[in-house]
Amino acid sequence: MKIKIELIKYLAVGFINTCIGYSTILSCETLLKLNPQLSNIIGYLIGIVCSFILNKRYVFRSRGNKKISQFIKFLLGFLLAYTINLSTLNILLEQSINSPIAQGFAMLSYTITFYILCKLYIFKE
Repeated sequence: MKIKIELIKYLAVGFINTCIGYSTILSCETLLKLNPQLSNIIGYLIGIVCSFILNKRYVFRSRGNKKISQFIKFLLGFLLAYTINLSTLNILLEQSINSPIAQGFAMLSYTITFYILCKLYIFKE
């Protein structure tokens, strides 16, 4: 039961971050005329701070004094998940998949990877 509630909270936080990130990505592409990769980077940079705070406090309820080490682990986990995200994005764009659709699949690959890392490595207590 605890895992189900945690997963629902993670997905809710992820939904909030996804809305923020995806809106930022699309705004960068359409309003600022930035390329998809740079737009993706900007979207994820904006979301990472919000994600750390919400996941630490709300999802995984990590209350220890390990803030710095957890944030470092969080950044490393983010970098791994983001590398998978960007690889997915580039592969799909090379296959002539429409950018908004490619961005969505790239975000999904990131979400799954990062949950596993948060659960088993970053916020494991």
